[in-house]
Amino acid sequence: MSIEFKETLYVPTPALKGMLGLSRRAGAVCPGVSALLGIIKSRKKPCLVLVAVEASKQTKSKLYGVCHTHAVPYYTVLSQGMFGEAIGARTEILALGITNQGLAERILTCITPQNPVDGEAQE
Repeated sequence: MSIEFKETLYVPTPALKGMLGLSRRAGAVCPGVSALLGIIKSRKKPCLVLVAVEASKQTKSKLYGVCHTHAVPYYTVLSQGMFGEAIGARTEILALGITNQGLAERILTCITPQNPVDGEAQE
C-alpha cells in the first residue's frame, strides 16, 4: 500500500537559525530521524517536526506517515544543512522535532511557504 503526500516547501527566514538554537538550549529539540520516529510513537510527542528537503524520499515517507498517523504537524524546509549548524551538531541533521508548543509556534513564524511540489507515491 502506498500513500501519496503533497509536499510544500518552506523557506527559512534569517530568524529560524536563532530560534532553533534557542530551542536546543531550552532542551526542546529532538534531532535525527531515528530519535524522532521513536519519540513520535511515545507519549511525549513533538509539537512540530521540520524535515530537510535534502532527506531521501524513503526518509520523508517514513516521517510523514508517522507524523500523519499521530497528528504531528510536519514541514519540509529548504535547510541546506542549517539544522545541524543551528543546534550545534557536528553532523548533518535531516529532521528535528520541537517539543515545546510556544517555541514551535515561534518557529512557524520563521518559515514561509514556497511553491508546492507534487508528492510522489511513496513505498
